[in-house]
Parts: sequence; C-alpha cells; structure tokens
Amino acid sequence: MDITRKKVNKNKKRRDYDHQRYWNDKEYRKELSKKWSEEHPGKGAEYMRSYRNYWKKIVFDYYGNKCACPKCPETNPLFLTIDHIFEDGYKDKNKNGRRYGSAQIYRKIAMEDLWNRFQLLCYNCNCCKAKNNGTCPHLL
Repeated sequence: MDITRKKVNKNKKRRDYDHQRYWNDKEYRKELSKKWSEEHPGKGAEYMRSYRNYWKKIVFDYYGNKCACPKCPETNPLFLTIDHIFEDGYKDKNKNGRRYGSAQIYRKIAMEDLWNRFQLLCYNCNCCKAKNNGTCPHLL
C-alpha cells in the first residue's frame, strides 16, 4: 500500500467519524452551528432567502406565474401564494408534526411531484376561497 492510499483511508475514516459525531451528538451540532453563525453574521438568513427563492421560482414557473382563478388577472409574484386544491393542508407536516415553512413546501412540491395537489392563487382569491367553502368569489 503506498503512502497516498494510507492518507486517503485515514482522511476517509476521519471524515466518517466527524459525520457520525455531527449527526449523533445534538449538543456538538448546536455548538458548531452557533460558532458558524458568530463567524458569518447574516449569512444564514441570506442563504435561506436564496434557497427559498430558488424553489419558489421553480414552482411559480411551473404554474405559469399567474393566479389560477380564470377571472383574476393577477401576475405579480409578490401577491401570489400556494393553495392546497383539496383543502388538505393539515396533511403537510414534517416528522415532528410541525407545519412546513414556505421553502420546504416549494421544495416538497417540486421534488415529490405534487403538482396536482397545489395551485397558484393571488392572496385575495386564496383568502376568499377559505371563507367561501372552497369557492373563489370570482366564480360565484
């Protein structure tokens, strides 16, 4: 066995150990996270914003960047929201029983091919649909 192969094996063992420690030791994870946050102020929020916007763009592009209500002309992405077509939002929870955030919902829609369970509505149509037993007032 040559010297580089020994070094690679040693590095792999170290990396595996670090990986196991990171995922198995909750306090160690918290400590590393806190240290990183102190060394990089504002980077965590910036990363999450870009992560959310990446998945949001994929989902909004799929739905055509417009409100699904046929009589609503809204196309401004600031007013558009994701709506559960079958009013089954209570099913979308993580393994701890907590609701997903917007970034996680966008990613879940795209990665798990859930396009037929959701639609893009403007905020007005979405709120009114919730108050009118699942019917948008434009369609009344």
